[in-house]
Amino acid sequence: MPGGRAPGGASGALWVPGGRRAPARGVRAPASAGAGRWAMQGLLAVLLGLGVLRAAFVGQFRASALSLHRSGGGDVHFAGSATNGAAAPQPKGPAAAGRGGVAAAPTSGEALGEEVKGLKGGASPVDSPSKTGPRAGAGTGAGAPPGWHRKRRRRKPQPNVTKLPGKSDEWKPRGTSALEDFVQEAADRLGIPKSGCGEGAVQGGPNWKVMLAKEHLSGTSKQGDSKLFFLKGDGSTGHIELDPVFQKALTDEDFAKGRRCHETCALVGNSGTILGSGFGHEINEHDAVLRINFASTVGFEVDVGTRTDYDFANRKNIRESLAEVALQPREPPSEVLSYEITSRATRNKIYQPALERHGDKVAMRFLHPNFLTIATRFWTEAVQEIERINGEKYAEKPMSGYFALMYMLQVCGRVDLYGFEAFTRKKKKQGVPYRYFDDEPGKKVHSFDMALQLFRGMQKHFHIVVRDSKGS
Repeated sequence: MPGGRAPGGASGALWVPGGRRAPARGVRAPASAGAGRWAMQGLLAVLLGLGVLRAAFVGQFRASALSLHRSGGGDVHFAGSATNGAAAPQPKGPAAAGRGGVAAAPTSGEALGEEVKGLKGGASPVDSPSKTGPRAGAGTGAGAPPGWHRKRRRRKPQPNVTKLPGKSDEWKPRGTSALEDFVQEAADRLGIPKSGCGEGAVQGGPNWKVMLAKEHLSGTSKQGDSKLFFLKGDGSTGHIELDPVFQKALTDEDFAKGRRCHETCALVGNSGTILGSGFGHEINEHDAVLRINFASTVGFEVDVGTRTDYDFANRKNIRESLAEVALQPREPPSEVLSYEITSRATRNKIYQPALERHGDKVAMRFLHPNFLTIATRFWTEAVQEIERINGEKYAEKPMSGYFALMYMLQVCGRVDLYGFEAFTRKKKKQGVPYRYFDDEPGKKVHSFDMALQLFRGMQKHFHIVVRDSKGS
């Protein structure tokens, strides 16, 4: 310390900055001691004054807030609509109480405390005040939570936002029945129809669109590209511009709401467990057959059949089969379905070259981005539900087979699933291949056992039958 004794106890010397020693001239208190004491007292006085000002300001602010709510002012709270997923303003005043609107401010601090308590305990997640502070009815007295003025945050406006219906927080028992209950509740809430034929064709929410069609386009840009608006995962509205070459891939109208219907459909997965099943003839008897990622049938006809009406492929397989090499179309040709169209890089580097090379001889179709958004939401919630039921964690990435199933449900009266048995370590030891048509090793990107559990849980609500080599 400056002015202190030198380390080591040497007498007659003082320690000074720089490590030098200076001879002492008697022991006396430093001249700066008095000045430091006065500075400390001055600082305490300033802090005390700031505290008084802050207390006065808070009292005035609380009084102003209470006066504002008594006069009918305050924030306007928007409640989400569970019917169409769009946000709608709610009326103010007593008529709005109990419906997610702004209730009239109470006239006393005690009554205000009861209202805040009721909002926290009884309102829905959409209509309730935010966790950072009350949205309505905050004032002085016993009803105002301590320090609420410091936690209050102003919400930034979010234009062009369509709120997706929120997930239900209701407790449900564990087990298969809980998963079946979840499937029915989530499908109804998200507006996913049971089937694409019969009575299921008239169901579906306002945002449910299946196949990208000319009816979904909204004008053209200056460059002649077609504009397409769609629902993003966060509920906001996005848009993309499609090059004129994509006109070849657009149907005249969406396939949703029964505009295309097959009474019976077979969805054939690529699991090696289908080998030895003898399902080939049964698969061929369906009105429509869908295969995933251009799976081959040559040499496996007894187990997987020969017919192919739809080829469902991700961008990797589109690039490897259509954009970079000359794919030999099936005979008769199938419709090629893909779904990852919102990425500009994917459109320009994969889909556009594929359309330019094969668009005249291969019917390429694209699923509407709204379909992908809502189907992904259903999958994400299902993973969370199954994790709660099983007490395990699973890979959250959905596989192409899941999106293929969701598509088939919209154009089929009933869907039979083949080749979707989970590829397990035990089956691998038994010599069962990961895919029935090649020697590719198994991957850990997807949780096939969890997906199969979900498909079985969907059988009660949707028109699905899971078939496997055991005859189930």
